Amino acid sequence: MSDDHFGGCTCGAVRYRVIGKPQVATVCHCRFCQKRLASAFAVLAAFPEESVEVI
Repeated sequence: MSDDHFGGCTCGAVRYRVIGKPQVATVCHCRFCQKRLASAFAVLAAFPEESVEVI
């Protein structure tokens, strides 16, 4: 599996690339995350700032 991860906003105006593995990864079930994502949970990952590139 590659350590390059790509993502962005739904409208496509912002795209990003993250290189490497996350420092922290978690799943949150709090009510705020449920409402924010309209889901039962949120999957969150934190990367070092120098690993993130806006493209």
